Amino acid sequence: MDIRHPVLAVCAAYALVSGCNRIEFLPPSQNSAGTTLTVVKRGLSASSQGFRFLGILPLAFPSLADAEQKILAKAGVPLHDPDFVLINKVKQTNTVYFFIASVHTMTLTADVAELHEAEPVTE
Repeated sequence: MDIRHPVLAVCAAYALVSGCNRIEFLPPSQNSAGTTLTVVKRGLSASSQGFRFLGILPLAFPSLADAEQKILAKAGVPLHDPDFVLINKVKQTNTVYFFIASVHTMTLTADVAELHEAEPVTE
């Protein structure tokens, strides 16, 4: 009984249906001097997906801006209000490869904070 052929078949199947994962901590937003932050919601996450045919022909791209808008919508804050910002952002990308296609998922986790003008110091 030759066992090499089933082992090779399992290795080939694993190579064709595999994936990778990466986590990236995004730099903090720059807020101007004289402002303070108040955290509104913590640990919200949202995902965006993309698809590639044959591994090189993109049919849809995952969007960081789309994920950011979904997080702000979950927090219930106005989408284009400059007083609300995302802080402590962590981006996780995951790619799953199939025989002739790949699915790319980007998940963003962040805290929503509100900017306030700092109270002037009086003596």
